[in-house]
Amino acid sequence: MSMDFLMQPSDKGLLKFWFFNVTNADKIGPLVKPKLQAIGPYVYRERTKPFDFRWSSDGKYTSLTYSIEVTYEFEKTLSVGDSENDVLFTAKIPDIVTFKGNYLNNEYRLTHCNFYPLKIVNAFTPPDVTVGSYRDIFAEQLCRSITFKVTDTLPHPSFEHFKVLKMSLLPETFHSAIDYPPNRKYLLNSTVGPEVPPTGVVDLSKCLAVGNLQVPIFGSLPFFRDASVEVSEKVDFLTTPPLGSDIDLKVEPQTGLILEGSTRLQFNIYSRGSKNRGVFREFPDDIFLPIAYASTYQVGSKEEVEKLHYLLDFLPNVLMNLLLSLLCIALLAIVSALTIFYVLLNRVGITFTYLFFILRSKIYLQKIFGDDDARSPVCNSNSKWVEQVAACLR
Repeated sequence: MSMDFLMQPSDKGLLKFWFFNVTNADKIGPLVKPKLQAIGPYVYRERTKPFDFRWSSDGKYTSLTYSIEVTYEFEKTLSVGDSENDVLFTAKIPDIVTFKGNYLNNEYRLTHCNFYPLKIVNAFTPPDVTVGSYRDIFAEQLCRSITFKVTDTLPHPSFEHFKVLKMSLLPETFHSAIDYPPNRKYLLNSTVGPEVPPTGVVDLSKCLAVGNLQVPIFGSLPFFRDASVEVSEKVDFLTTPPLGSDIDLKVEPQTGLILEGSTRLQFNIYSRGSKNRGVFREFPDDIFLPIAYASTYQVGSKEEVEKLHYLLDFLPNVLMNLLLSLLCIALLAIVSALTIFYVLLNRVGITFTYLFFILRSKIYLQKIFGDDDARSPVCNSNSKWVEQVAACLR
């Protein structure tokens, strides 16, 4: 299958940010929770340029490796304001990650990851996807695999004649290791937050580490959707949560190619409360304070989807119809030949029964006398009917 559609530059992706503004920053105390208002979106156009395509060295095209250059351009007309100049009230992150002037944790060095929900379109999952099956996809921004379940068949928005399968995030992904033991394998050996994060948040502190600085960043679904009470009850949201699924993908079933995806992920700063030697007297209890949430929507272009439809559906159907047509023509030719042969036999007064008897007798004589004797004018047999048949065969 041609992969030309993967090799083309694209500018279809949109990356959107909403930042949480603390509207009662001067009133927060032991009995007053932070009130948060989502300000946004601040929209960026994603431009991708694939390059350095390399097929596997085995010569069987079993794997394809390539690099992508990604740039973002601020879309002022699609945004509510200017992200460079707008002023918001939020937590002072330097105060959160320091204690008496020293960083709380500076012993880890990891490669950088971006504040980005998920990069999904033109990614692959194992082929032959079916409804009801499960797929694991590694999320670089979460530094872990996340599990999806294939739930439904839908038309692709760019080309409704092309059917794709919907993959929905498994709810247990954000469950605590206490509530869902399989998540225990994702616990960190050392963390600036709770040793076992509660249901609804995942530790991103190592994944988003920059240099030797490990910031206590935790990911969650927007507005703490499906999070435990101990997480969600510490803040009040003044903005209505977005509708629809936070993370779902559309995949082409034969190839496993992801052709559409939407992801939303919230980023939260963990702060120890004053009861646990925290630097914020305003927070007596430990708190996951939302900072922002990001949303991305990516979809394959109409040209890409139409080409894939042509390669996977249209062309095979055309070839199948052509093969069936050839078979029908061959069958029609056989039937026509038998019909003509039947008419000719009737004209000379020979029936199919008589013809069958002659052929069967010839085979019988060949088995008894051999080919030469069966064709000789005199047969060495005293059987009268055999002589008659042999005479007919001469």
